[in-house]
Amino acid sequence: MTIRKILEGVTKLELTEELEGWQAVAKKELEQELEVQTNVVEYEYYGRLGALPLESTSGKANNEESEWIVFEDYDKAEEAAIAKVKEDLENEPEIFTQSWLQYYIEIGDTDRRIMAGEEADRRVEDMEDEEVMQEAGIDDPEEAREALQEKYYDEMYKALEDPINYFVDEQGIYTIEDLMKQSFIRIDVDRAAQDAIDTDGVAHFLDGYDNEEVELPSGAVAYGTN
Repeated sequence: MTIRKILEGVTKLELTEELEGWQAVAKKELEQELEVQTNVVEYEYYGRLGALPLESTSGKANNEESEWIVFEDYDKAEEAAIAKVKEDLENEPEIFTQSWLQYYIEIGDTDRRIMAGEEADRRVEDMEDEEVMQEAGIDDPEEAREALQEKYYDEMYKALEDPINYFVDEQGIYTIEDLMKQSFIRIDVDRAAQDAIDTDGVAHFLDGYDNEEVELPSGAVAYGTN
């Protein structure tokens, strides 16, 4: 998913000379920490997430890595990790453990309103006037139907807050696996991504080599990608 590309017409030396203050410092710190010499490269994907991509020009570093993405501080790295996880959730949800992902599925507000309205209408339409009036406690059948429709709508709308509980546990309409394939189901990517980072850590998603973080004296942090 990472796209690597050296900028046309720009040498690695020129890229190095144009580094921002924190980037120049972080590059030197990483070289000292890992006992390696590096060049700046352009990684289109991580570059737009605010990273400084570096590659070794002197073989593997003392931690056996040879390519890194460096961020100004941990907060910037966390923002990038969250952005990466959200993108993966939106484009490739199947790569995540489905038993974990099921806790972050939801039904959008528009679909919830439509489904709640249809269910309320269906229930009221199937009832006789006498039953409707008795259920609503209203003598007028028209008013009773309106009151019941509103009641059933509210109940259904609330039930759809938890689609697994409603469709799987209560109604038995779907298995969890089948429910997650339905067109009206979506993933709460914001909540899921933050929880993934809180649980597994930033390095788990940014360091493709050993899931370890290299902390540098200036506060910058680096993650190996090879």
